Amino acid sequence: LFTDGDPAPGGSGRTFGADVRLTTSRFLGGSRNLDVTGYVARSLNAGVSDNDWSYGASANYPNDRFDAQIAIREVQENFEPALGFVQRDNVRMLRVAASYNPRPDFLGIQQMFHDVYFTQLTRLDVGEVESWDIQVTPLDWHFNSGDSLHSVFDFNPTYERLFEPFEISPGVVLQPGEYRFTRFASTFFSAARRPVSGNVSVTWGNYWSGQAEQVNTSLAYRLPPWFRLS
Repeated sequence: LFTDGDPAPGGSGRTFGADVRLTTSRFLGGSRNLDVTGYVARSLNAGVSDNDWSYGASANYPNDRFDAQIAIREVQENFEPALGFVQRDNVRMLRVAASYNPRPDFLGIQQMFHDVYFTQLTRLDVGEVESWDIQVTPLDWHFNSGDSLHSVFDFNPTYERLFEPFEISPGVVLQPGEYRFTRFASTFFSAARRPVSGNVSVTWGNYWSGQAEQVNTSLAYRLPPWFRLS
């Protein structure tokens, strides 16, 4: 990878990097998939000469019944690709996830998913954890009909550490410190093959120093082959 340029007037910047991906469908001698990736990149911008790297590696085990992954990534504070973006800098990310997805022969179930995802971000300059969260899906059922209980009482414990005041909303300022809160969610999707279909998702629980509730819903009417209203 190599880029040269800057969308800002009079700006200039270069970024270069390389990545590798190795895959097999015969992991441990059986019909099991394994996917290993790695990358390294550096941005070269005027006036910056250090802490301008990003690199990481991951291993994925994407199989039907069992799915797992582990990923480590570091984005230094001066890594700033002029023709690109970074979601978060000055952090080291660790992600570990696992999923058990059986296909039982009852209740018209096509497949059941049970997931746990853990993500942690550590601030590089001070070596302290900036945030972590655990996303747990205890019940996610997909039916042969196309309907799905996409999540039933998912819960998401979260930790955030603010190093400076954060105005989360006009006039609402969160002070530096540690915040712990847990969110819950439930979602239902009906099969899109039906003339009328839709979904509803409800999320609730603690949010930073307060509470928050959120409802998302959609409805669609389909008249094949040319008409769909949503």
